[in-house]
Amino acid sequence: MKPEPAPPQFLNVDLEVHSKTDLTGFVKSFGNRKVSVLYCGRQGAEFLTALELGTTRRTPEQLLARFCDLLEAMPPNVARLWSEASRRTFDIGIASGNTQPALALKISPATLARVTALRATIAVTVYPPFQA
Repeated sequence: MKPEPAPPQFLNVDLEVHSKTDLTGFVKSFGNRKVSVLYCGRQGAEFLTALELGTTRRTPEQLLARFCDLLEAMPPNVARLWSEASRRTFDIGIASGNTQPALALKISPATLARVTALRATIAVTVYPPFQA
């Protein structure tokens, strides 16, 4: 059976934080600010938390900016957990699709500067076409 035609599409931005310290306090600091916890716990020798935003903002630029807003407003005790993390990654998810047009995603220099100031990395994960 031939898969249905599907153009590439942006899926979401996940925030992944790795640390030698338990990140439960970091996760709880977001309260009810529309942050979904995908995972928070031990992974091997480190702790990992993976978060995404439950929001109507649907571009990588908008989601990165919102994450930056939240992270820049962290209280000092939570900011310490962030700064002690071994890895801080914003992962942009893309479904590769199997048809045209190509997908172009843009992130402004201002947002890149904010991500850099937070000492975070941007990664891009491309998923194969989804098949039902």
